[in-house]
Amino acid sequence: MASRLAHYDLAHTAGVQLPEGGGAGKKFAQHPSPSAVEELMSAKGAAELWAELKVKLGESYSGSCFKGATVNPILNSYKERFAQKGLAVFYLATNTEVGFGGDGMDTTSAGIGYSWLEILDMKVAPEYVPSVPARKGGCTIS
Repeated sequence: MASRLAHYDLAHTAGVQLPEGGGAGKKFAQHPSPSAVEELMSAKGAAELWAELKVKLGESYSGSCFKGATVNPILNSYKERFAQKGLAVFYLATNTEVGFGGDGMDTTSAGIGYSWLEILDMKVAPEYVPSVPARKGGCTIS
């Protein structure tokens, strides 16, 4: 499955989409992050910490997606260590309805979930708070 939010880079954040499906946790832990994330981690002296976090998150993967119930406690356990590097890491998720059909055809829609980590440079935007709610529970936002 192609990554739909593989990388975005705002003036004060970098991010990486969390993969879904079979073996996604292992893929996340083993594959390089987008260059903006890797560069930010390197610049802040947090590359090893980021690699450690990716392994822990990869180990927590179960079912068909990363779940807030497992991701958020892991992120909380790393919060202070990332803060010492001037970084904050947020887990975000959204569901999108995608419609199919049209032009006289029966229309069908399906919900697609996306989840990602957003990494913030606290020196640049210390008051920033993500605008997308964290996913609660399973693979859909509740």
